[in-house]
Amino acid sequence: MARRKRRELEKVEMIHARGLKRYMIVNGMISWGFTTGLIFLTLQSLWQNGLSFIGWKSTFSSYQGLLTLALFMMAGLVWGRFTWPVIEKQVKNKVSGKTAARRNKK
Repeated sequence: MARRKRRELEKVEMIHARGLKRYMIVNGMISWGFTTGLIFLTLQSLWQNGLSFIGWKSTFSSYQGLLTLALFMMAGLVWGRFTWPVIEKQVKNKVSGKTAARRNKK
């Protein structure tokens, strides 16, 4: 368990070192926004057209589909910005040794 926690902290440090802009684009816009938009449009297509590839394709290639995807990606930027303080807090706790102190208490 300690090894796993150590790897997670190293990963958080690496994310923090790459910076806020990269975090917002990669984790917010692409990982959250694009993926959530894709799932939303797929569910919408299934609801409206059933299991039809042509219906799915037309949902994604329409102006409304592209706009929906763009809006989810912009929301992903906001999500990335609001979750960045969690990353900073984890790095700050590691630097100040709070995580090591908590681990020793358990």
